[in-house]
Amino acid sequence: MKIILLLLFAAVVFFIPIPIYAQQQENSVENENKELVRAFFNEVFNKHNVTAADKYISINMIQHALQGQVPQGLEGFKSFNGKFLAAFPDLHGDFDFLLAEGDMVVGFSSWNGTHKGEFLGYSATDNPVSYRVADL
Repeated sequence: MKIILLLLFAAVVFFIPIPIYAQQQENSVENENKELVRAFFNEVFNKHNVTAADKYISINMIQHALQGQVPQGLEGFKSFNGKFLAAFPDLHGDFDFLLAEGDMVVGFSSWNGTHKGEFLGYSATDNPVSYRVADL
């Protein structure tokens, strides 16, 4: 009986904390990734600083949204979004929530601004705009 209790005690002390520790490490990496995404969106879009993208985006970045309208790569990203932010100079977004799993982060955000300049062939309307986005 003492051997069974000793084995049970050893199992609890030595084997259970390992998955908990691994989960804590994983959560730490996922939280760091979410903070990186928050910093990127805040610096590039909320502060309207497209050059900050140099810290976050690969020069070979592939853009999947707006097929054919957004040039590929880091310079394409900066060019397109520089024009976008110039057309909506008061644009501001907030994350509704972020989800992280391993090295993947999905963000759901809400954005508001005013159409003050030409964009994608559309002249300024001075109309407010609001939209929601899901980004991976």
